Amino acid sequence: MLDATSLTVVKSWQAHAANINDMDAQGEFIVTCGASMKQQVAQGLMLDPFVNVFDVKNMNSMKPIPFPPLAAHVRLHPRMLTTAIVISQHGQMHVVDLLNPNTSNVRYANITYLQNFEIAPSGEALAMVDADGIIHLWGSPSKIRFADLAVPIELPNHEEPVPEMSWSVETPLNSVGMHFYREALFSAWPPDIISDVGAPPVLPDLTLLSGLKRAEWGWYGPNTRGLRRNQVEDTRNAGKSASSLQAPKFLSEKAKAMFSGLSAAAEVQAEQASDPLMEFESLKPEAPAMYRNLEIKYSKFGVDDYDFG
Repeated sequence: MLDATSLTVVKSWQAHAANINDMDAQGEFIVTCGASMKQQVAQGLMLDPFVNVFDVKNMNSMKPIPFPPLAAHVRLHPRMLTTAIVISQHGQMHVVDLLNPNTSNVRYANITYLQNFEIAPSGEALAMVDADGIIHLWGSPSKIRFADLAVPIELPNHEEPVPEMSWSVETPLNSVGMHFYREALFSAWPPDIISDVGAPPVLPDLTLLSGLKRAEWGWYGPNTRGLRRNQVEDTRNAGKSASSLQAPKFLSEKAKAMFSGLSAAAEVQAEQASDPLMEFESLKPEAPAMYRNLEIKYSKFGVDDYDFG
């Protein structure tokens, strides 16, 4: 026995010769059942035909409880402080009073070999586990309780079922209903945790490929990219224009550009480079460029100068 504050040994005693098979403590008593070395037994160990009782209040050993069927497990009754239940490996059970161990109440459990034994905190139920993994429950079927202070189980509130709707062509969509949100939802992720996946691969350098040297395990050459090995490159913004959305040019401006020597092919390439469809706007927190308000500039030539196409 140890002091819980200083962890010093308060009392020690030899309960059984070989080992302790089971023990229990309740109130002022400690009960143990164990085994001793026997030369007549093949395994060498044999259960003792008694249960040791120790008085914690007076710090001395009491008269042991005789149990001829060989005590395998012992439990103190949680409500009857001086009552112990001793059971053998083959199911013979004795209900004994610690202060008067010579009188006992005998019961028999229909089990082949006992593995474990436990009593409920209420003292109204006994559970025994046999070698086949079957739990044998003992108690009064009409008033058995397991917990000493039983509390009803808290069940969730019953939710009202969703009313059924008959869908047809004339059913308005506003009959479904929507929730009203007054604050940001958890699904509104901030832009700093959005992951960029599916980026296009890095285009190989043709000059590097022409200068590679052949070896037994493959091709090798100098690192002319100016980056370290396996270093990530931003391939989305490479070769893109600074503005993702530009106002269309007037017809007079296009004619002036054509007159100044800009070819039609170069004009198409410039428009494709500034096309908002070519941008990955889903990676940006603001709305895509094609959905923003476009400021229309006015021309001195009137409506005929607009390129509505």
